[in-house]
Amino acid sequence: MKDEFHSEAHPRQTAQAKGHKRRMCY
Repeated sequence: MKDEFHSEAHPRQTAQAKGHKRRMCY
């Protein structure tokens, strides 16, 4: 759920946000 929200919020920092969101989501 937060994956898409974070991705849209920081489309430029997808790589950085991916690692952070992944740790939080998972």
